Amino acid sequence: MASDKQPQRVNVSAIQCPSAVTDCSNGPFRQLMKPPITLVAAVLVIGCTTSNPQGAVTSPTAMVSSNAAQPSPSGSSNPSSTPSPSDLQLGTVDGTCQLPVVTLTQNLANNSATYVGGFVSFTEPPAVLAPVFRPDSSGVIRARWDYADLATDTMPILYGNPQSGTHAPSYDASLRRWIPAAASQLTPDHTRYAYASGNDQTTIHVVDVAQGTEAQFAVATHGPLAGTPQVTDFDGSSVFFLVNVAGNDGTDIWRLDLASATAIKLAPMPGVMMVRGGYAWVGRTDPRDPSPPTAPFPEQKFNSIVRVDLGSGAETIWYYRPGTEVWIGGLSPTGSPIVNVASGPQFHSPGEIRQVVQPGEQGMLIYSGGLGFAGPHVDVIDLSPAARSFDRFWFGNGLGLYLYTQSGGMRKVFDIPSSLSANGGIFPAGDCR
Repeated sequence: MASDKQPQRVNVSAIQCPSAVTDCSNGPFRQLMKPPITLVAAVLVIGCTTSNPQGAVTSPTAMVSSNAAQPSPSGSSNPSSTPSPSDLQLGTVDGTCQLPVVTLTQNLANNSATYVGGFVSFTEPPAVLAPVFRPDSSGVIRARWDYADLATDTMPILYGNPQSGTHAPSYDASLRRWIPAAASQLTPDHTRYAYASGNDQTTIHVVDVAQGTEAQFAVATHGPLAGTPQVTDFDGSSVFFLVNVAGNDGTDIWRLDLASATAIKLAPMPGVMMVRGGYAWVGRTDPRDPSPPTAPFPEQKFNSIVRVDLGSGAETIWYYRPGTEVWIGGLSPTGSPIVNVASGPQFHSPGEIRQVVQPGEQGMLIYSGGLGFAGPHVDVIDLSPAARSFDRFWFGNGLGLYLYTQSGGMRKVFDIPSSLSANGGIFPAGDCR
């Protein structure tokens, strides 16, 4: 149902970055220009500054650790309370390709976390050369606890925070840069990415990958915030981000128009899982279910996934499974959701992973077995709807890399060797080409 309320919007003028400024990307410590915010949805474009986010926000190290160990968005799973699921047998990859990946090493003793980007090469036939991880010297990305973000070692320094998808850094093949943000946070041409930070107000950072410079947009979003704002989509002209305000019921969906410097509050709604391509994907509890999933407040569990058209407000029940908890693990490039399904009564790691192309269908079974994964990253060789059998779904976790194809099913294709320091896991970071 469409809302009767008009979206809130405020236009402000941009503060341009002088052409004489040449050190926008230098140094780990950046100074934030903080003007007074007097309007409800005021936006300040802070030009070409590269300042640190202010205020206490969730550590990116804690975030990636949680996502690797607990695939359920409710965060209530307890892996130690149930038997560990069996790992899949090691299989092969059809054809030859090179997969960009990132490994994560965490050291809780000194509060450090380091991603290392590199490549795993698959050959045909595989017996000629077993796949090995080859680190890229330019692929080191470190967590900065004091600023709750990530930073590259390679100059110009790129700052960011993976806030969707695999919740791990990605690889920009066109510019050959490792990005401290998820692939869904990049523009379609991969020249820029966006991420959010904030405490009392939200700051959206738009980063130029080649130059290492960033523009900042400060948005007054009715703080204080409950958790870090999340960028969920960036189409090149607008940044879509999610804000949870303390004390409010539901998640606020905002769109930042870069050309006009206008922040528009589109809609508040509970259970928002993802926003992409003009649609919000939200979790709902379908009243038809005699035994819906439950959780203690403030956790939420849902038995259905609904797609909401952000333009018209029209809702479509995309997937409903009574007696289970369902959530979206990702979206394919064609826009179809990858749905995780967990059975009761405890609703631990997903018992099933399905691709649901059409509303109302049960979808294509990708995996059933109980292992938790980050991902997927989906390679689409042919974007026509009839060619979904050509999709390759890449998953990662603390055990290795996994591949699903319709012809070959789900199999493990890379085992993390004991010599590789990656106690936080290994994750796909781009297309295997």
